[in-house]
Amino acid sequence: MSTHIMHSLATVALGAFAILFFCAALIVGLIVLKKYKAEQIRLNERAKKRAYANQNQPK
Repeated sequence: MSTHIMHSLATVALGAFAILFFCAALIVGLIVLKKYKAEQIRLNERAKKRAYANQNQPK
């Protein structure tokens, strides 16, 4: 009986750890995605400014 209880406890602990790990990975993934998007926007703005500056240079 006690081995069965220990086994189910281990299963529950493993399940809880898996859920926790999944949630942590999801949060990290969202943060990374947010930073990546912000960087893309920043790079696009810089490229637009550069293109605009090049366009308006006297020839």
